[in-house]
Amino acid sequence: MKKIIQTLMATVAVLLIAMLSAKAQVVTFKKDKADLHEYVKIKKINSKKISYEIYMVNSECAEFKHKGTATLSSSKLGVETDVDLNGNGYVVKEYIDKSKKCYVSIRVGNEKGFTNLARFIIADCTSLTPCKTESELLKK
Repeated sequence: MKKIIQTLMATVAVLLIAMLSAKAQVVTFKKDKADLHEYVKIKKINSKKISYEIYMVNSECAEFKHKGTATLSSSKLGVETDVDLNGNGYVVKEYIDKSKKCYVSIRVGNEKGFTNLARFIIADCTSLTPCKTESELLKK
């Protein structure tokens, strides 16, 4: 089982690198429905760091926009996962920004068939705090 997980993680890493490898390429994941509009734009800086821009607005919350850089998280458990709208689990790469202004987690699908999915989580943004702290599932 350990060997399968290691092989899967190596394959997933190759897919993510391929997805984000083009220089200056910005990848956008978004959700637009009725009065909800969210996106995260990601630009690869190097193999462990990205720059990002997140945005969300809906009828109940003020517009929220935040930019920063985030570093690839090294999970102590080995693998980070998320769940899609159908309940399917998939491996993600998690990038963390623990800046003074805000804590941001950006989770990008890192498994074949799921590299078009992402989400972000916002915490401790003090005066920047939106009324919603987690994005919907965003698609490329």
